[in-house]
Amino acid sequence: MRVFAIQGHIAGYRSLADRTLRLTFDTQEPTPETTSKIQACLQMPGFMAFKPDEYLQRELEEIEKVKLELDDRRKSQSWRIRATLYKLWEQNQEGFDSFEYYYKHQTEKYITHLQSKLLP
Repeated sequence: MRVFAIQGHIAGYRSLADRTLRLTFDTQEPTPETTSKIQACLQMPGFMAFKPDEYLQRELEEIEKVKLELDDRRKSQSWRIRATLYKLWEQNQEGFDSFEYYYKHQTEKYITHLQSKLLP
């Protein structure tokens, strides 16, 4: 996804237990295109930049060059697997009414796959 800019202001923030911040950002009424871009970014890691003045095109191009290097050391491997499976379930529930059933099904499939590789 390409970088996009939206006009708004920081309306507030809150400290969270894991020492991160939750920012509240209010915008003017967005266009349907901007709303679609925001929707596509939900739960996606990325960068936010704030500037009181409008971004110049060259500034947006520089921001686009920044690469995100995730530091997943804080998250266990099992937590990352569960979160990834949840995203997959959101995209295609494959007939499962709840994520818990989907999660059990997918992890059982993986366990069976690993067990099949064990020597007799």
